[in-house]
Amino acid sequence: MIYLLQSNSEQITVFSPTSLTVLRSITLPDYAPVPPLQQAVPSQEPGLRDARALPYELSVDGDVDGAHGKFRITFTNTGDSGAWFQVRSGIGTKPKHRGTLRALGLGRIGKSNTLPDRPEIRGMIARVPHLVKVEEANNPT
Repeated sequence: MIYLLQSNSEQITVFSPTSLTVLRSITLPDYAPVPPLQQAVPSQEPGLRDARALPYELSVDGDVDGAHGKFRITFTNTGDSGAWFQVRSGIGTKPKHRGTLRALGLGRIGKSNTLPDRPEIRGMIARVPHLVKVEEANNPT
């Protein structure tokens, strides 16, 4: 059986769905939250957190081609691992292509990810070559 609820800040009323008669009415106690006596801004924990070394070294260069009215962006990777860049939007593409972008760890233009060189990853990239830019590793291990 489904019951209809009506509430305001002080009372909850339960109605029967067939006859709309009041089955139960509960009055809520007044509650006012109490702020802490000692108010202070939270502080950061002391010390440094170690960062892990990234297996890729990404860089982006831009050149203006005034003769053709274009701006060319060059992606390069000098690290030991490959890198994937999303360079076009997934809006307006097939749902399977958007899902492939999410599976590659990409979600919006300019996002990058590093993944191992495996056949299933290469297959996903082959599904969306028009949306991504791939930079292979210089020193594959």
